[in-house]
Amino acid sequence: MGWLIRWVMSAAFLYGTIHGLNLFNSEWARWTWREWWGAPAAVVVMSIVNVTLRPLLRLLTLPISCLTFGLFSLAVNAIMFWLVGELTGAFTVNWIGAGLGALVMGVFGAITRNAFKPGQEDD
Repeated sequence: MGWLIRWVMSAAFLYGTIHGLNLFNSEWARWTWREWWGAPAAVVVMSIVNVTLRPLLRLLTLPISCLTFGLFSLAVNAIMFWLVGELTGAFTVNWIGAGLGALVMGVFGAITRNAFKPGQEDD
């Protein structure tokens, strides 16, 4: 049941992230789907991209990540965030929006992972 809660929270965080970036600067990010299922669909694609493409990109960019002391991983996360928007068509982001969106979603993801750790008993 914890995976469902994490998925719903991720969809809410993604919606809030894109909406917040749009409010701050409408050129950074905006929703292109007006239906309610845009964020959950994008989260499903985000999960698939993170499981399949992210490890490959991290491996390919390992030398530059070592040279930049891991800071290049922010660029990889921004590329993944932009790619999800392009694959789903649910939202569009420019490079600033992708970087900030990936950073915000990373913070929210860490909070969610720590709140609902696997193997944690449900009360």
